[in-house]
Amino acid sequence: MTAFDAGPPGARGGEPGATPAQSGSTKRKTGRNTAVVGGVALLLIVVGAAASPLASGPSIKIAASSDLSAPLNGDTVKNLSFTVTGGNLSKLTMTMDGKKVDGTTSGNSTVYTPSGLSDGKHSFTATEPGHFGRTSSTSDSFTINSAGAAGNSAAPAAPATASPAPGATKTMFGLRAVHMTASAWAYKPLHDPVVQMLKDHKIDTIEMDIKDEDGHVQYKSNVPLAQQDGAENTTLYDPAAMLKEIHDLGGKVVGRIVAFKDPLLAKYAFANGHPSWGVQDKNGNAYHAGSYGTAAFTNLASPEVQQYNADLAVEATKLGFDAIMFDYIRRPEGPIGSEVYPGIGNQQAQDVIANYLGTVEPAVHAAGGLLGAAVFGISAFTAAGAGDVAQNIPAMSKNLDFIAPMDYPSHWGKGEYGVAVPWNSPYDIMYRSLMDFNRQAAEGNAVIIPWIQDFNFPGQPAWTPEDVQAQIKAAHDDGINSFFVWNAFAKYQYDAYTPNSANPQNDAPGTLRYSIDKPGVNSVGTTDKAQALTSFDAYIAAKAAGASSSGSGTGSSSSGSSTSTASPSATPASKN
Repeated sequence: MTAFDAGPPGARGGEPGATPAQSGSTKRKTGRNTAVVGGVALLLIVVGAAASPLASGPSIKIAASSDLSAPLNGDTVKNLSFTVTGGNLSKLTMTMDGKKVDGTTSGNSTVYTPSGLSDGKHSFTATEPGHFGRTSSTSDSFTINSAGAAGNSAAPAAPATASPAPGATKTMFGLRAVHMTASAWAYKPLHDPVVQMLKDHKIDTIEMDIKDEDGHVQYKSNVPLAQQDGAENTTLYDPAAMLKEIHDLGGKVVGRIVAFKDPLLAKYAFANGHPSWGVQDKNGNAYHAGSYGTAAFTNLASPEVQQYNADLAVEATKLGFDAIMFDYIRRPEGPIGSEVYPGIGNQQAQDVIANYLGTVEPAVHAAGGLLGAAVFGISAFTAAGAGDVAQNIPAMSKNLDFIAPMDYPSHWGKGEYGVAVPWNSPYDIMYRSLMDFNRQAAEGNAVIIPWIQDFNFPGQPAWTPEDVQAQIKAAHDDGINSFFVWNAFAKYQYDAYTPNSANPQNDAPGTLRYSIDKPGVNSVGTTDKAQALTSFDAYIAAKAAGASSSGSGTGSSSSGSSTSTASPSATPASKN
């Protein structure tokens, strides 16, 4: 069995997959579409100029005359003022609650004194233009309670991503996110449309690359190994400025760390006397991972490699990233047993990964963030055994806050989950596969947040806003209120997203639907968690005993054919 393309598919590698077979074969797409690499290279050349120090906006700061962490009473508001410093004040624009206001400039500062403010929440913003059309913007928000007592020191509400107290139940924030590469963020024609989506409440989160598929860390890191192997020599954004820009707009940031696909570190390791840091073949040489090449993957069992990725995760969380997503948290595709992981002993790769996540999660929590992982779509029905790529969803779900399956319709084979042509029926394939993921994560702490498709795939019809909406609806009908959206070039169809997609009310969890059938088939589903777990336990027991039939006694199926008309009647029409 082959596996899905690693993912989410990387910006440097282009959009996912090779040209799909147009026959009735169920072979899944693997590898990357190399045809787009040249386009990405050209983009990086252009971005190189835009990401230079001259391209960044000026650094401006706001100093309030009062402590804004507590509600301001009537006496405090009378003396409230804001002092803006830094940059070119002659080009400064200030707004109070979105309306332009004027201040008094003297020397290197401009002072604004508000008046006539009513009780409630307010926001003061200062903005200056920078080079190449970039801007620098900073804001202060505050609340007025004119009847409050002087010196009121009520603590502000904890952010949605605050680390829970030891032993407390973790809460994952609702999330509607799009993927951004560091180069796209540094390039105005790609940066601005995504920021506009955030301003228009079509999304509420941006997923930003921290370490990419090539092993490059995208900002100046203080993690020693990132400096040692040259990973942080590619600096495309200032994390403090990026985080402030998004947070000031009310958004959140999930940092993506490509974990074990790290050719930069693997090649460094083999060249500098650390071969145990890399995956090896049976002769002790660097492992050849098919289309990824030789020395493309690091050793998932190496303490040094594990610590490196954990250190990056904790560093980013302390910088202000709201959550971390590990990607390529897996073994390479290929026959199981063809590769060697020095130091793994008698452990299975899937157990090493799950246990590793169990050590990283508390460290990220302690730093104030949440931890998740991107996984293959086929992990919905391979986790019961060693799995194709060592992603055991039930085990991983106990050590993560969220799991993000790459459920792109373009990547499923014909007939899987009883869907004749998955890329023509995005609702059906998403709805049916997510029920399997909901069930496999049911005993853990992780919520399922799918990766959805907003990109064209070679040999398939052009992707439309309706196709994107169909996937979002499928997740919603499975009780999932969140999503990540992938496009390798960070170019999204604005009309595919509605303001309601980022409605804070959607943070409330929906009613989850779970499969009750053999994994990988079209299930009638249930909202009864206990029934779902019983059916899965029975399937695992039957599989362990060598049975080929489903372990479910209710609505079960022993083949990939449909057990019923499981999808709701409101299913959007398939693509033509």
